[in-house]
Amino acid sequence: MPRDGSNSRVLLYGAYGYTGRLAAELAAVKKLDVVLAGRNKDALAALGDRLSLPTRVVGLDDPKRLSEVLKDVTCVVHMAVHRNHFPPMLDACLATQTNYIDILAKLKSSRRCGREKTRSSGPALPSCREPASM
Repeated sequence: MPRDGSNSRVLLYGAYGYTGRLAAELAAVKKLDVVLAGRNKDALAALGDRLSLPTRVVGLDDPKRLSEVLKDVTCVVHMAVHRNHFPPMLDACLATQTNYIDILAKLKSSRRCGREKTRSSGPALPSCREPASM
């Protein structure tokens, strides 16, 4: 699908975690074009079936698969909690020019985003909150 604004599909990565599940439930109620994603096939299938939303199983250790998963996605909302989880997804989004929002990563650990972002056409918002140490 083209990245010209005609597609509004969002990939919710980490959808079966606590915050991801809340976002997925809201997306289902509002009938948004959302794809649930994460590593755990069983957890994704259960949530996808319950909410009648499509799922995509993908680990963050497979850059080729990540790029394939993003082909028809306009934006990734990354909700995986561990600080090491966001760099592979951010790299895949930069490579595929997919918009990226990370609501859980700490700002300090995502500083490289600003430097690399200049080579991509879509916005990358590394965090919605500042670390407590600032």
